Amino acid sequence: MWSDVDYMKDYRNFIYDDEVAFKGLPDFISSLHDQGMRYVPLIDAGTAARPLPIDNYTQYQDGLQKDVFLKIQGETFIG
Repeated sequence: MWSDVDYMKDYRNFIYDDEVAFKGLPDFISSLHDQGMRYVPLIDAGTAARPLPIDNYTQYQDGLQKDVFLKIQGETFIG
């Protein structure tokens, strides 16, 4: 089983919505594994552009600091 970005909390990579939509996800994944199935969360190629760290989500700030984002004419691309 796979899921698209709907599992993410506020479109944050590597952080899932454990409060509402995907509450109980670890147990669900365990039940899949017990049946010989796997769970594959799709990882978004984009990183949510958060100008200030929110809830310690610093991936955007870290990416800017390390200069790893796509640039167009020298400017960081925000899609």
